[in-house]
Amino acid sequence: MEEASPCLPGQNPGGACGWIGATHTSCQSVEAEETLPDRLALGPPWPNPFNPGSHVQVALPQLATVDLRLVDLRGATVRVLHNGLWEAGTHQLEIHADGLPSGLYLLVLESGAERRIRKLSLIR
Repeated sequence: MEEASPCLPGQNPGGACGWIGATHTSCQSVEAEETLPDRLALGPPWPNPFNPGSHVQVALPQLATVDLRLVDLRGATVRVLHNGLWEAGTHQLEIHADGLPSGLYLLVLESGAERRIRKLSLIR
């Protein structure tokens, strides 16, 4: 993630952020009175099956380095959706499948020693 990312602490006082032309579309900062997620979570992608895009929610209990990738069934990374720091809270992402063939894909979220995986089906 770029150092000037709007989703890092102190970079986004308003709470919403987005990147135009990238996969990260929004994040929501958590106010002091709100409850942080209690564990790392990767929500189910929707819609699924999808064409040409899908959405997913990532929950982080604390500031963490996160690697979120779309991989094919051979294990090859076809998209890096995020690789860097993310603030604690819930983050919404849009997954673009431009240029990818129909098939099954895995959405792999890694942070520290934890890993979460979800299946996605791209239908052209």
